[in-house]
Amino acid sequence: MKKIITIALLSFLLTVSAVISAAAAQTEHKYEEAESSSYCSVCADTDGDGAVTVGDARKILRAAVGIDEIEDDGIGAYDVNADGKIGVDDARDALRIAVGLESRATHSKGEVLTLTEATCARNGKGAFLCAHCGKIYEYTVLPNPGHVAGARKIVRKATCTQTGEYEYRCKFCDKLMDTVTVPTVPHEWEGVTESCLKKINSTLTCKNCGATKEIPIEPVGHHNFRSVTLKKATCTEDGERIKVCTVCGVKSDEKPETIPALGHKKSRWRPMSTVSCKTEGRQIKVCTRCGKLLDEEITPKKEHVRTEGTYVLDEPATCEHEGKAHYTCSTCRDLVWVTIPKLDHTPIGSEEIMAATCSKEGYRKGTCAECGHGYTTVIPKTPHTKATDWTVTEHATCVSAGKKVLYCVLCSAILEEKEIPVDKQGHMYHLAATVEPTCTSAGKYIYVCDYCDKENTVPFGEAKGHTPGEEVLIEEVPDKGFNVCRRRCAECGELYGAEYLRPREN
Repeated sequence: MKKIITIALLSFLLTVSAVISAAAAQTEHKYEEAESSSYCSVCADTDGDGAVTVGDARKILRAAVGIDEIEDDGIGAYDVNADGKIGVDDARDALRIAVGLESRATHSKGEVLTLTEATCARNGKGAFLCAHCGKIYEYTVLPNPGHVAGARKIVRKATCTQTGEYEYRCKFCDKLMDTVTVPTVPHEWEGVTESCLKKINSTLTCKNCGATKEIPIEPVGHHNFRSVTLKKATCTEDGERIKVCTVCGVKSDEKPETIPALGHKKSRWRPMSTVSCKTEGRQIKVCTRCGKLLDEEITPKKEHVRTEGTYVLDEPATCEHEGKAHYTCSTCRDLVWVTIPKLDHTPIGSEEIMAATCSKEGYRKGTCAECGHGYTTVIPKTPHTKATDWTVTEHATCVSAGKKVLYCVLCSAILEEKEIPVDKQGHMYHLAATVEPTCTSAGKYIYVCDYCDKENTVPFGEAKGHTPGEEVLIEEVPDKGFNVCRRRCAECGELYGAEYLRPREN
């Protein structure tokens, strides 16, 4: 009973809410009612100036008799009686409107405006808008649609241990229209489901309800390795990864793989301070991975800006003391102190002068008429005078570079120095040995480089040839009646020449 009263109260509240919403919509719509429910006052305004004139009637008549051609999208303003064509009757009706007589231009059905929404408890109310003037010219009843199902509402979610349920209710009064039962969902088992090298029994557990079951698992006969990073590579240090079986967790026997260091990755220039007459400019580049400072660029301070004529003299310069002055920088408004160089001494009589050279400073000595003190003024050295040609001080050899210099022609000081590249062909040979000609080869002189011991051989003369000596028996052939012999050289003792036959002696 209590549940029935609650549902009835809820239905009543929804109905009242719908009525209030519809009433609010009806009072808030921006559409006006037409002056007449039969005739439209907007048709025949062909030029869109908001009034129907004799000129509009004339245009409609010209279109009706075929003088003017009208595009399809503009026919609405010319078809005054809304019969789908432009005729003389349209021009006549437009003229009546123009001279103030009763309009016979009919409304054309356009959009339907909902004033009160129809629900399952009552009809709604609507209005027809004229396609020409946009005003309400007729009201209509929106029929009761009956109960209309709203969105699906879940009552109970299905799990692996109980069925689920969802329902459909009327979107107007919340009346229950249908209930649907959802079957239970499968268990979501967790646990070991694979084995590498041996058969095992595994207990699986449902992660939702905690139910368990035991299953036998046949081995696949091999490990399923994948790479696992033990240490990530950084900018400066290598990383390391190993292979681990995804099934049983055993580590591979393979040597761990090295992940090369990434190296620093420079960022764009990042401004740290802006250059001014008070501060240096500074911008840096850092590693985008580890943040280390990789590069730095310093821009010197700008010069202070002095407005002309703003020097304030604090202490004038003399021949004994420097002077001081200051001004206010027009950019940073700081006081800037300036040193005024000493004045030159004013000599009494002639000065003792020692001229400067390129190797020694000179001087000027005298007594100052202003301060009365003796003074010595240093005269800077004069510039050196370069020689026009280089002087070789060390010759290049086949193994060492040489050296050449530019001297000052006045004081012989070395002003510039350059290296002479190694001369790979510049060997310094001496005669190390002489080999006299032999019976089979010419003679030769053997030269050796003093620096690198490279040998260079120069042939001379010709081979002397063998000197005939004794005859040498090579083989006896008694059944043929001769011996095989060769000749020996009397000089070198070598056998030479071709073998020849010598008849045997009896």
